[in-house]
Formats: sequence, structure tokens, C-alpha cells
Amino acid sequence: MKDLPLDCSMRDLRAFLVLAEELHFGEAAKRLGVAQPPLSQTIKRLETKLGCALFERHTRRTELTEAGKAVREATTRIMEELGRAVGDARRLDAGESGSLAVGFPTTIAVTILPKIMRDFRSRNPRIDLRLQEMPSMEQIERIRAGSLDLGFVNEPISRPELQSLTVQVEPFDVLLPAKHKLLRRRGPIPVESLSNEDFIMFPRKLGPAFNDRILAICQAGKFTPRVVQEALTWSTIAGLVDADVGVSLVPASLRRLRVGDVVYRSITPSSVETFTSVVWRTENRRPSLLRFVESAKTAG
Repeated sequence: MKDLPLDCSMRDLRAFLVLAEELHFGEAAKRLGVAQPPLSQTIKRLETKLGCALFERHTRRTELTEAGKAVREATTRIMEELGRAVGDARRLDAGESGSLAVGFPTTIAVTILPKIMRDFRSRNPRIDLRLQEMPSMEQIERIRAGSLDLGFVNEPISRPELQSLTVQVEPFDVLLPAKHKLLRRRGPIPVESLSNEDFIMFPRKLGPAFNDRILAICQAGKFTPRVVQEALTWSTIAGLVDADVGVSLVPASLRRLRVGDVVYRSITPSSVETFTSVVWRTENRRPSLLRFVESAKTAG
């Protein structure tokens, strides 16, 4: 028997499988909605292409040859694989399957990200989310380059090639060592009382707009922060505060992040806020991405 010819049509293969099930030309023709002579011609054409007989034709019955049995098994596998491939393709096109690469900062890992994930996964169980924790500026560059589908950033977006949706707005807290003298007073900490403190901050290059907001808070207190240490993660900043290296102004949502013996306290005035936006490329109209944006909008 020859290999299965590439020019065998799906119609011919389906006709063969129906006849292999019915083992009766008349019954098979009825199922296929065709007359018996065209079905006989289809089977003969397929046998000619394969170079072997697929059926033994008797007066009262039709039987599969050994070659026919082998072709039936192979054709069944092909049709099943094709059916799965077509289903996968349709789900991908509809945004019901596939994968998304999503960047995020620590701040939302303990606030809105779990809620967004639960909502999205419940609605889209076939879509695989590949989460990557990284600073805002790195996310923006990777989204522009196409290695991230979308991300959650703390930076304003004013580039035409990017779209954004604000999903979280929050005030700043001051993070202090548990035995700091400022904790003797009750209520919010006046910003001006931080003027003589050493500060721990994120490197400016990782979030320039975020740093500008912290500077604006300090300027409202009539001072410029004395930065003695920079750190790349919020947990490191909290650890350094616990070690009494300095204090830090952090998003209020980080109160859920417990590292060492530190205390979060509101500040006054508290007019400066930080925000988180979900960002993606304007040209990226993948249905799965838009489904994720919808979940972020619902949870935000």
C-alpha cells in the first residue's frame, strides 16, 4: 500500500470511514446523503490512489480488507487530530485559549492581582497566564518590544503605540521601624516631621514618575529627602527599614506585605497619590488580551 496521498479530499476520507462503519454501500450512501453509484466511484478512486483494495465486495455483504483496516485506523486518527486542531484554532481566534505574558509590580501582587486572576481564570480556563514580576519601566520597554503582552505599571503612559487603563489609585504611607520615635504620636504622621530622616527609595531609572510623586510629598513638607540607600524590591526596602537604615514612603497597599518589625502609618497632607494602570500595545487586538483587560476593569 502506498502512503496516504496528499490529494485525498476530506470528503473522500469521510465517505470511506462511513462505509467502513456500515459495511453496506446503500446504508453508507444514505448517511452521506448521496446516491450509491457516486459513493462507489469515490471508493474506487481512493483505492486507485492508494494502490490497494480497501473492501472485499460480495453479493450480500461488504468487508474491509487488511489494508482497509489499517487505513481505517490511520484515517480515524487523522480526523480526530484535525478536529482537535480546528477546535484549538477556533478557540484561539475567539480568545478562548492560548497564553498571555503579563508583567506586574509587587504592589498589586498583594492587592488587586489575585482578584483579577481569579476572575480571568474562572472565565477563561484554557488561557495560560505567564506572570513576570518586574519594575514599571522594564515592563513598558518589553511591551513595546512585544515580549510582554501587557503589564501593570506605576508610570503615566503618553505614547501613541500604547494604551492604558487605570485600575488602582491609592495614597502613600510612611514605613517606619517599630520603635521609631514618631510612632509615639497617634494618627497620621505630618510630612514635615520626616525632614531629618534618612530615606530608602527605588532607583529613579526604574520609575521616574513614581519617584517624582515622593519628591512632591516631601516638597509639601518643605524639604528634599536625604536618600541614603536604594533598593530594587519592596521587601528589601521593608527589610532595610526594619534594620533602622532609614524610612520610606510606600503605596498604602503594601500594608499587606509583612516583613520584619515595621509599622505603616498614614501621612498628612495626603493629596499626592500613586496609581496602577494596565498597559498594552495599541495594535495588539488579540481577543484573549482584551478579555484580560475586561477582567482588570471589573476588578479595579
